[in-house]
Amino acid sequence: MQAQDLPELKTKIAARVHGSPQSLRLLALAIAELRGGMEKLGSMGYPVYLSETPIEEGIAPWPRIYFHQTSAPNGRMVLGERELEELGSGWFDNAQAAAHWDGMETQFAGRGGVPRTGALRLISDQVSDFFEPPEEVKKRIIAEFLAQRDKVDEN
Repeated sequence: MQAQDLPELKTKIAARVHGSPQSLRLLALAIAELRGGMEKLGSMGYPVYLSETPIEEGIAPWPRIYFHQTSAPNGRMVLGERELEELGSGWFDNAQAAAHWDGMETQFAGRGGVPRTGALRLISDQVSDFFEPPEEVKKRIIAEFLAQRDKVDEN
């Protein structure tokens, strides 16, 4: 593919990412850089021919950049699948997925992200001195009501 074939490549890729304005903008910038680079090299006597190759046929998928919300918010180069497995969970190929995963983990951790300790709490059968037994509370409220009523009747 030569520099004059780049608009066709741009149209082909734009058809795949038409729903994402950010991807369309990145595509336009990448095509402009390719055109400029190919023209510069051609003017220096090194004509370049660009070939579109699917990943399965020749270009290795590694190394790639992976993101983690806390460990690598700006990305980290991962050399292979083994290294990715060693990193553990929470690593994604885009920052948005990493942030979403972290948010879901925080949400499901409970109590606004405060981890549950799992400690058992012993509850005694005795009523604390701080709280009155319910029967005494009921008697006290009735007595206060009757006192207020009698006070109103006297006036």
